[in-house]
Formats: sequence, C-alpha cells, structure tokens
Amino acid sequence: MAKVASHIQKNYRETIQVEDLAGIANISVSHFQRKIRKIYDTTPISYINKLRIHETCEMLKDGSNSITHVAYHCALDAVLSFRDHFGRP
Repeated sequence: MAKVASHIQKNYRETIQVEDLAGIANISVSHFQRKIRKIYDTTPISYINKLRIHETCEMLKDGSNSITHVAYHCALDAVLSFRDHFGRP
C-alpha cells in the first residue's frame, strides 16, 4: 500500500482512477476498496479529496493565490466543485 500512497501523493492534482490504484496494489478493485476503508476509514476517492482539500487550505492560507488558481492547482476541476467542498460565501 506504500506504493499506492506514494502515487496518490505525487498525482493528486490529476484524475486518479480507483482501478489504477488497485492495479498498483496488484489486487482487485473490490479488495482494494475494502483495504483502504480498513486502513483509512474512508473510501479511496474520499481519501484523495481530503488530500486535495488539505492542499487547497494550505494554498489559501498563503493569501497570494486566487481561488480559481487554487481550485485548478488542486484538481478541484470547477469552481462549482470547489464551492461544494467549501460551502458558499
């Protein structure tokens, strides 16, 4: 699972498919999903989104980036998606 965690850390800004992660772990998708839930107490997609949100928060704390830039940089593809994660002002 260390290879999977490393892949997610390096590629969270890109689209990541659960099937690809299962392939990296060399296990079936359903087994991978169960294993991630057991280790992280969440789904693979939620884990990736939490990482994206954490990075987003760090970039917003800096104050020098626009929301659009941060949303794009952290793979929160649309401002609407970004607003859905963080709520509306």
